[in-house]
Amino acid sequence: MKMATLEGDATIVAGARAKTLLPHQEPSAAQTPPGALGKLVQLMRRDRHLSIAVLAEKADVELSDLQGIEHNPLHKAEPRTIYQLADFFGMPKKKLLQLSGLTAANDSHLVSEALRFAASSDPSAELSHDERAALQAFIAVLLEKK
Repeated sequence: MKMATLEGDATIVAGARAKTLLPHQEPSAAQTPPGALGKLVQLMRRDRHLSIAVLAEKADVELSDLQGIEHNPLHKAEPRTIYQLADFFGMPKKKLLQLSGLTAANDSHLVSEALRFAASSDPSAELSHDERAALQAFIAVLLEKK
């Protein structure tokens, strides 16, 4: 109580309530662009001729979380979903966590390539030659050992 009294009118919160009451923080310069993960998942899914529902089932993830990843650039995926997708697609978990925004992106090369990749294509039924090339180039960056 003595320490709380010293805080005066300040709101003191912890845990889940703190997350909802703290002001929104602006993204840092080292953050991956919103939508890069969604575009990656969508193109990899389309490349394998999977519907979003089939991918959710095969990767053992919630369909709603997968839809959020693909269709809402600001969606915050569940960590379990990112791990499951990394396993399903054979991608490094650490880099997918960075793409999802769940961990800080400390690789400037990944950030710049994610930015280029996120701006590279539009959704359609089949991958175009350019989409396939962008996907393969970005996968190569993700698979680089650092």
